[in-house]
Amino acid sequence: MNQARREVLSNISQKLDDLRCQIEEVLNEEEEALSNMPEGFQNGVKGEAVQNAIDNIQQTISSIEDAMTTLEDACQ
Repeated sequence: MNQARREVLSNISQKLDDLRCQIEEVLNEEEEALSNMPEGFQNGVKGEAVQNAIDNIQQTISSIEDAMTTLEDACQ
């Protein structure tokens, strides 16, 4: 791979990292919202919905991290 294409992939990886950071901020806020709910809500439908959102956000972060690693591997 030539240097120009490596730079493009590096820029994409940086953008993915920036997005990952933004998503982690949302994750932290969602986790805090769940922990601040009364226990009855945490164990109820609303709490389950928030937990599902947290799980999906965590999966998204993991997928972005996998994509970044794959891009790094492609640049070698």
